[in-house]
Amino acid sequence: MIPTEDLYGLLGVDIEASIESIRSAYRKKALRCHPDKNPDDASAIETFHRLSEALKVLTDVEARKAYDNVIKAKKAAALRHKKLDSKRQKLKEDLERREREAEERVLLRTKKTDEDKLAAEIERLRKEGSKELEEQQEIIKSQLFSSPSNDVPNKYPFVPQSPDKLKLKWKKEDPRYNKESLEKMFHKYGDVQNIVLIGKSALIEMKDSHAVSLASQIETGYSDNPLKIKKLSEKAKEPPMPQGSSIPLNENDYETLVMRNLRQAEERKRLIQEMMEKDEATEA
Repeated sequence: MIPTEDLYGLLGVDIEASIESIRSAYRKKALRCHPDKNPDDASAIETFHRLSEALKVLTDVEARKAYDNVIKAKKAAALRHKKLDSKRQKLKEDLERREREAEERVLLRTKKTDEDKLAAEIERLRKEGSKELEEQQEIIKSQLFSSPSNDVPNKYPFVPQSPDKLKLKWKKEDPRYNKESLEKMFHKYGDVQNIVLIGKSALIEMKDSHAVSLASQIETGYSDNPLKIKKLSEKAKEPPMPQGSSIPLNENDYETLVMRNLRQAEERKRLIQEMMEKDEATEA
C-alpha cells in the first residue's frame, strides 16, 4: 500500500536525512509508544505501527527512492497548482478591474449625455419661453393700442393659466421612463404641456391643477420601480385676469402679464436646476 502521510514528518526528520538519523528518530519515538509500555493505549499502538512502516520504507534504498519521487511529484504538482491559482486570481482581478473601468466609462458617458440633454432642454425651454412671451406681448400690444372703433373688440385676450407641475422620482435607472412613456402615462389625467427628464427624475407641466391633483393621487408608474410624485405649486400666483371683460387693458395690466410670464420661466429654470443638483448629489 502506498503511504498516504508524510513519513519524514512522522519521524520528525528532513527529506535529506541519513539512514542513521532516521533510525535514531525512530527509536526515540517508538520507545514512547511501544505496545509493551502502553498495552491499553490503542492510539499509542497505532502510532507505533505507523512508525515501523515508515522505518521500513525510509531505510530501504529502492523503496525510499520511489517514495521520494512520489513526494517530489506531489510537491511539484502542488506548486504548479498554487501558481495556477495565483495566475487565475490575477486574471480574475484583471477582469474585475476591466469590468469596473468599463462600467465607469459607461456611467461617465451616460452622465455626460444626461447633462447634454439637460442643457439642450434648458435651451429649448428658453427659446420656447421667449417665443411664447413675444406672442403674448404682441397680442396685448394690439389690444392695448387699438381704438374702440376698431373691428376687434377692446377686451382681454384669452390668457392661459399658469401650468401646474409634478415632480417625479424613481429609485433605479430605468429606460422605460422616457418622454414618450411619461406623456402616455400622464395624458390620461389631462393635457401634458411639457416634460423635462433629469437622471432618475422628471418635471411634468400639465394644463390644469385638477389633472395634477388626480395624477399625484393615482399614478404609481411601474410596480417594480414605482414613481414618487410631488405636486408643485406656484409660490406667488396672481389671480387670473378676467376673460371676456369689456375693460380695456392699461399699461399696468400689460406689465402684470409680462412679469407673470417671466416669473413662470424663472420658476421653471429654478426647478430644473434644483432637480439637476439633487440628481448629481445622489450619484456622488
